[in-house]
Amino acid sequence: MPVVATATAASYFLPPVIREFKRRHPGVAVQLLVLNSQEALARLRALQADLGVMTGEIRDARLVTVPFFEDRLVLAVAPGHRLARRRSVHARDLAGEPLITRERGLPPRALIEAEFRRAGVSLEAAMELASNEATLQIVAAGHHAAVVSAEMARRDVEAGRIVALPVRGVTLRRTFWFAFPKERAHYPTIQEFIDAARRAPRRL
Repeated sequence: MPVVATATAASYFLPPVIREFKRRHPGVAVQLLVLNSQEALARLRALQADLGVMTGEIRDARLVTVPFFEDRLVLAVAPGHRLARRRSVHARDLAGEPLITRERGLPPRALIEAEFRRAGVSLEAAMELASNEATLQIVAAGHHAAVVSAEMARRDVEAGRIVALPVRGVTLRRTFWFAFPKERAHYPTIQEFIDAARRAPRRL
């Protein structure tokens, strides 16, 4: 079963889903390919994948979309950061704060910039990174802050390497979607994979 997913979904959210699916269907092989959202959508449109998992608005009459879950974004800082002792921060507190961001044009960055712009806050991008892991490592080293998925940062938070703070004044949530071609809506493995996602344990 070929599945395409964005890096965050593949690294942090799909492993327990795949385990649950394989537990019930040990004879079905899952091939997971990590792509950006546009590449994943292109694979689905070309019928080169059965199922995709990604964020962002999907407007394509050729695809069926099913919400997977809503992901919460938080401000990640090192324990020694000037904001680390707060219980939360307001969007205004981040005006001029040098942040690590994802590449321009990707759904997470577009969402974050749009929300802060709506709140009248201009963000300062000190560094652009393509890797979630590299972002967390640099945050933990104390150099810069970053707005990241709460689940993505969970292990570092539990280990005491990072502090995760809710951000007030903006709505930092994004929906992850399952998407699949209409031509393959009758494939039982697609519905069974989505059902596995609903059964799999998830800490968000």
